[in-house]
Amino acid sequence: MKKVELSENFTYGKLIMYALPSILNMLVSISFQLVDGYFVSNILGVSAFAAINLIMPLCVVMFALGLMFGTGSSAVVARYLGNGDPQKAREIFSCAVAFMIAVGLILGGALVPLMPAIARMVGASVHSMDDCVLYGRWVSAFLFAFIITYGFQSLWVTAGKAWLGSVVAVINGAMNAVLDWVFMVPLKMGVTGAALATALAALTGMIITLVYFARPNSSSLRLTVPKLRTFKEMGAVCFNGASEMVDSVSFNLSELVINGQLMRFFGESGVAAMSVFGYIASVFLSVSYGFSTATITIVGYKVGEKKKQEIHELLRHSTVLQILVGIVMGVLCWLLAGPIATLYVGYDAATLALAVNVLKISSVACLLYGFATFCSSFFTGLGDGLGSIIIAAMLSLVAPVAFVLLLPAVWGPEAIWYLYPVFTLATAILCVGMLKWRYPAWMRQLEKNGWNIDTKD
Repeated sequence: MKKVELSENFTYGKLIMYALPSILNMLVSISFQLVDGYFVSNILGVSAFAAINLIMPLCVVMFALGLMFGTGSSAVVARYLGNGDPQKAREIFSCAVAFMIAVGLILGGALVPLMPAIARMVGASVHSMDDCVLYGRWVSAFLFAFIITYGFQSLWVTAGKAWLGSVVAVINGAMNAVLDWVFMVPLKMGVTGAALATALAALTGMIITLVYFARPNSSSLRLTVPKLRTFKEMGAVCFNGASEMVDSVSFNLSELVINGQLMRFFGESGVAAMSVFGYIASVFLSVSYGFSTATITIVGYKVGEKKKQEIHELLRHSTVLQILVGIVMGVLCWLLAGPIATLYVGYDAATLALAVNVLKISSVACLLYGFATFCSSFFTGLGDGLGSIIIAAMLSLVAPVAFVLLLPAVWGPEAIWYLYPVFTLATAILCVGMLKWRYPAWMRQLEKNGWNIDTKD
């Protein structure tokens, strides 16, 4: 298979081929949660299943720091590579890795003793409290490994070793699935087993990744000792990647609010039913995020090359692909609602019926969610962190929280099941406006600042 280089002009085919490894990485990463959910639900029941889904959004908020450092540094590193300065690219890369490890160790250590209070805050009941605390503590103890895993979803792509990153991701996913079974079935470790399996898989992936980049390798990046001036650039890196972090953080904070509303109106069965759609949505979002992560690197490189026309083509091609994938995922979610719900909650008739209904209604959201996600990443690649943050915040926090409070208040508790289609449509409308007005203005600003962007391929 011929390798697609960043310097090429990206057609539909090349764009798909370049993004495939990143998509696979995301799919394998989300498999941690999917596998945990399956084993916990079918072995321990609805209460334990609700427990890990109550605490998981807060855990992913912490993981999202990896997205900030990873995507933010990826765009900057790609720009330096495009400008022909590989040494500076390596220094930025190494500095970002150091920050991810340090932040994970410090924050994870602080979260472990706070987990009982956090479990109460997210709405855990007397039935789910102990499981919430156990799962949250184990994940927090290994937070540094999860942050590295999330950060390298984009950095493997930028290094030109996306397929090697996919191999590492597959190893992680397979290890997690095997350890889940070992810890929960023969050893009967319960929720602790699920959390430990996930943590050890992430740790293994981190070790493999860091060993590879610490040694001489054939990629465009390698861990080195960054200069003091490089550390000063981390502020800009964090700001540029903040939109991807805001997207993930906001999404999971909104999940906490949504879970609170579900516990209020429907109890643990409501949380479990909505979580089933959340798992399926996460598969679709993995495809979308994986594609968008690859796009950040490509756009950043094209900005470094100052090729305006190729950036326009990337926008058009990516939008078409995201909408097509959304249509396919939406149709599949509707048609397979019954089997999917049965896989997770088939042992409980009431929760099963609720989950099937949620899947069918929420499948409509798949049509435009990928488009909105891509738009946020596109602005990150351009270096327009503010534009990206605006879209990410709307998609993941402002619209979900506003509508999860508004819909039940105006139309009753059952209206909460229409949440995802409503807020996705609202965000898609915002994206159209941003692409129509802010994007051209940003490109003009680049030209005004002396980029002298070439309009020829």
